[in-house]
Amino acid sequence: MIQQNADDAGMEQAISVLRTGGVIVYPTDTLYGIGTLINNSIGIDRIFQIKNMTPAPQSIIMADEQMVNEFVHVPKSMKQFLKVFPAGPFTLLLQVRRDKRNALDAGLIKEGKIGIRLPLNSFTRTLAARVGPYTTTSANIHTQAPPKTFNEIKLQGADIYINDGPCLFGKPSTILTEANEKLEVVREGAISREVLRKYLEDHIG
Repeated sequence: MIQQNADDAGMEQAISVLRTGGVIVYPTDTLYGIGTLINNSIGIDRIFQIKNMTPAPQSIIMADEQMVNEFVHVPKSMKQFLKVFPAGPFTLLLQVRRDKRNALDAGLIKEGKIGIRLPLNSFTRTLAARVGPYTTTSANIHTQAPPKTFNEIKLQGADIYINDGPCLFGKPSTILTEANEKLEVVREGAISREVLRKYLEDHIG
């Protein structure tokens, strides 16, 4: 296992690994994730082999709302959400722009949508700003508990492992989509329904 801390040296190594087609394990604000660049089909296949699971759509780490707008359509309710939560432990299911579909491995898209993550973790966001979007799924063997701290990672086979200590929330992201011009909670996670209703009452379906 090649281990590096979430510092400048770790950033440069993670960038090098991603740019050369590799797979990284890295921190988010929810759980530790494993990922590769969004057009790296070989790397994506490797992730499923490493996790011992059948292929399934993965979400994507992005750096900021500008990057999000480049790849997906952001409806009004989601724009309102991002005003309140510009980053955090959430995943937004959004429609891919037609001119960006070739930039994404086809397996990442389901029913024309992809999951977008804008984590609070500065290492993870900065990495996306440096290399572009990359995939994210929890860094665990399929059916086993996802790691909340670096020491809980049991997954083997990635090219580099970035250690940033315990994740801020230590639980899965809240997944949101839009239905009938309202936000719809697909999965309740680190952001509760109560919190969403408190700040976005008029926009929650």
